[in-house]
Order: sequence, then structure tokens, then C-alpha cells
Amino acid sequence: HARVAETLGAGSVTQPPTDAVDLVVVAVSPRALAGVVREALDSYPKAAVTDVGSVKAEVLDTVWGHRELHRYVGSHPMAGTQHSGPTAARPDLFADRTWVITPHRRSDPNATGLVARLALACGARTVTMDVDDHDAAVARVSHLPHLMSVLTAGHLTTVGEQDLALAGPGLRDVTRIAASDPGLWEQILTANSAAV
Repeated sequence: HARVAETLGAGSVTQPPTDAVDLVVVAVSPRALAGVVREALDSYPKAAVTDVGSVKAEVLDTVWGHRELHRYVGSHPMAGTQHSGPTAARPDLFADRTWVITPHRRSDPNATGLVARLALACGARTVTMDVDDHDAAVARVSHLPHLMSVLTAGHLTTVGEQDLALAGPGLRDVTRIAASDPGLWEQILTANSAAV
């Protein structure tokens, strides 16, 4: 994905930015988030750091002891599709979508402001929440519905072709997100297992 993004003009895989960096956005798999957030705090000493992961408390708990924690502010754009990677990108992906910002008690207000400005620049609406409240909310409105989609899609493997011929757009709506990356969802659900 990084190499494809590079060919589309999204920076360089091998050359880190040489100019001053104000904001680092960490967008990696859930298992890698905390480590990459830590690395960004170390590598870009003047930058605010955010991540766009689906679960916030685990990342914050893992990086809590970092000496530069005040520059980290979690966030979660509530947008996306079942597709991933740079070729699935759309310029209107965040337009009129909610982007949750999850500052903690040690967050620098300037870092929080940078994250909010990023969300607004992408056309999103911002909502500020505590990390635990965020994780409980996404369990209810995102993670459990995803599981229900997967269960429904899995059930359809036992349904006969004659019955499937009756399926309409409603069934496609219910099962669309079941096509999402199962490895990614295993990590999301594991990270938020208590709330789910």
C-alpha cells in the first residue's frame, strides 16, 4: 500500500520528511498503533501525533508513560468502506462524517487543536469524547453491527440458490461490511473485547 500511495504522490516510502512536521497521523493496523505512535513521538519532537484507529483506550494505556505524551491525541474518523488501501481513497470520504477526537488529561490543547483542524479540513464534523466512552460507543454502533454482518453473511453460505435468488438490496446493505479485512477486524475486536 505504501508503494502504491507513493506513486500517487503521497510522499516517499524511503525518504522521511525533511521539513518541519506539525502533525503525524498514524494509520496502521491496531496491533502496531501504540508502537508507531511511540516512534512518531520520538522521531518528530515538535509534532503533534494522532492515530485513526478504531479503539482508543488500549493505545493510550500503552503509551501512557511516554515523556512526550502531551503531544499525543487520539482520533477516529467514523468513515470508510469495506475496501482498503490507497486505491480505495476518495476525496469526499470524510465529508459530513463524524471524526471523534479523544484527548486525555495530559493532552496539549495545541495538539488537540491541530487534530481538530485536520478533521475540519477533511470536511468532517468533530466530536470530543473520553477514550473509554469512545470505545464503549463504537462497540455498540460499529463493532457489534460488524459482527452481525459477518454472522449474517456466514449464514448465507448454508442457504440454497433458490432462496438467494430472492435477495435484494437490503441483504446487500446488511452484509456489505462483512467483506472487510477479517485480519483487521480480529485485531479491532480483540482490542475492544471488554466493551464488545
